[in-house]
Amino acid sequence: MRSGDEGRLSVFFAGIFMAVVIIAGATFDGVRQILAAQRAEFFAAEAARAGGQRIRGAQAITGGLKEVEVGVACAAVDAYIQNLRNQGHQVRRANCFSPDNSTLLTVDVLVTVRFAMLSFMLGESREQAGSATVQLVTDSNR
Repeated sequence: MRSGDEGRLSVFFAGIFMAVVIIAGATFDGVRQILAAQRAEFFAAEAARAGGQRIRGAQAITGGLKEVEVGVACAAVDAYIQNLRNQGHQVRRANCFSPDNSTLLTVDVLVTVRFAMLSFMLGESREQAGSATVQLVTDSNR
C-alpha cells in the first residue's frame, strides 16, 4: 500500500452513505408531498359538497330556481374545515365563491405538510393547494 492512501476508502463510503441518506429523505418527503396534494384535493371536494348542500330553500320549495346561497355555503365550508382542524389536520380555506352566483360553488383549500427528512434544505413545511367545484343538479342541467 502506498503512503498517503490510508482512509480514502472510508471517505468514499462516507460520501456514498450521505448520498443514500439524502436520496432516501427526498423520496420520503416527496411521497409526503404527493399524499398532501391528494389530501388537499379530497378536503376541497368534501368541503365543496358540504357547501353545495346549502341552497336558497324558500325559493326552491316554491318551485323557483335552485341556487347556492353563497354566504351560508361558505359558512358550511368553514364549519367542515374547522371540523378537520379539530381532528388534527393542518388545513385552511383559501377561497370560497360561486363563479356564476347561482349553481356553482368553488372551494380552494391549503394543506400544510411538514418535512421530516429534508427540512434543513427545504424549510420546515410547505402548503399544498386543492380545489374543487360542485354544480347543483337542477331540472335545467340534468
